This record gives sequence, structure tokens and C-alpha cells, in this order.
Amino acid sequence: MVGIPYKQLAVGVPKEIFQNEKRVALTPDGVQALVKQGFNVVVESGAGEASKFSDDQYRGAGAKIMGTKEALGSDLVVKVRAPTFNTALGVHEADLLKDAATLVSFIHPAQNKELLDKLSLRKATVLAMEQVPRVTIAQGYDALSSMANIAGYKAVVLAANHFGRFFTGQITAAGKVPPAKVLIIGGGVAGLSAAGCAKSMGAIVRGFDTRKNSALIVKAIMVTTEDVYQHRGKIAAEDAADTNSTIKEECQGVVGHMKGAERLRITREDNKRCLLILT
Repeated sequence: MVGIPYKQLAVGVPKEIFQNEKRVALTPDGVQALVKQGFNVVVESGAGEASKFSDDQYRGAGAKIMGTKEALGSDLVVKVRAPTFNTALGVHEADLLKDAATLVSFIHPAQNKELLDKLSLRKATVLAMEQVPRVTIAQGYDALSSMANIAGYKAVVLAANHFGRFFTGQITAAGKVPPAKVLIIGGGVAGLSAAGCAKSMGAIVRGFDTRKNSALIVKAIMVTTEDVYQHRGKIAAEDAADTNSTIKEECQGVVGHMKGAERLRITREDNKRCLLILT
């Protein structure tokens, strides 16, 4: 696309067809920013409905509202989920891309060899958003971290709804209720988000991670670490199988340490799971 004026390029935003997917790749504000730069934006009708963005909002931002084939047939296609088989049309979304198009989406190339073969046949240029390096200069493009951040926050919100009482402690004329204890396994982006949310709700938060650096970050936000297990975070990974086995034993030990606790899992964008244990 080098040397092609923006006004000759179309950016397509198809509707996500993955079951229960409510996200959309571009909001009306994002469309407006692209239109100001000269791009033509094609949004599939109903693409933003699950995210509470109407077709009229997209029209007001300067987009054209068209069908699935027109959106996927654009020069540059932006999606949340990787292309998949469209049962309504009886065709794979990758087959609807124009030759030499550019696709920006979560792709997970190591798990989707068949999809990569299809995209290769279309001679597509593919930008896998989950492969964006987590460095300072690329923070504005780190969609995976932003999704993990939301997952951690929502995990605690769901846990609070599932839990049988307040997260925060209560002292009333009727008596005293102790605060809930929350153990968060994993101190990555999702885990830290969950820790911050649970702490702000008044819970006593404990964090656990086999990685030394992550444990230090957990401590930095004043969350108690499970010191009885933390020393194992110093394991050298000469043998991946042994390391994974040890980590599994650690997690089982932590779960056993919190007998009788409620557990809630939430799946992240990269199909890994966060685990919260509530007592």
C-alpha cells in the first residue's frame, strides 16, 4: 500500500460472528479519526450493536454501512476475532478477503495453521495484535494487555456477585462481619488488575506467582504474597517439564491451603485462565 493515497483505501469493520462476542474492532470515534485522515471506512450493518454503537452513530462519524462481503472485501480489514467460518453465508471469512489485503486482528498463528494457509492463499498481510511486543514504544498498540486488564477487573466483579457476602468488613449494631479474603493466582496484567479491584472493594488480597519479578510487583501494590510458596519462584527452568510439574504442585498446594473456599475462573483473550479463590 506504499504510495497509495488514503482516499483510495477502504478500511473494513465486519461484524464479529464468534459466539457471545460483544466487541467491535472500531468505535465511532475511531472511525471519525480515520475519516479525518482521508480513509474510506466501511462498517458492516449491526457490527457495533452488541457494543451499544448504532449504525446511525457510525454514519454520523463518516462511515458507509454495508454488508459482510463489502466490509471483508476492503483494502484493510480490522477484526477482534480471527477469521472463521461464516455459517450464514456458508463461506470462510478469510475467503472473502480481497487479494493482497491487510488484516489486523487477534490471530494466534501458532494455534491456527489452517487459517494461516488460507490467508497465505489470499496473499494477505496480517498483523497479529497479540504479538505486539510489550515495550514502552508499543504500549498504545498493546491490545492483549488491555483485554487482560479488563478480564482481571471483571473477574473480581463476577466474584463479588457470586460471593455470599460483602467483600469489605462491616461493623454494625447487629455485629461484626470480617472482610473477605481473596487469593489471586498469577501476578500478570490480569492478576494485578484483579488485585487492585478487590483491594478497592475492601477485601484482604493475597497474591501468588512463581515469577520473582511479578511477586515484587504484587508487593508494590501492597498486596500480601503467599510467602510459604513464593520461594519456589526462584526455580531455574533447565527442564520445562519438571518446572511445569513443580508449578502445578505449587498451585495445588495453594488451593489446598484455602480449603472450603469459593473459586471462580474467567478465560482471557489468549485462552489462559485467571483463578480467584474467595473465603
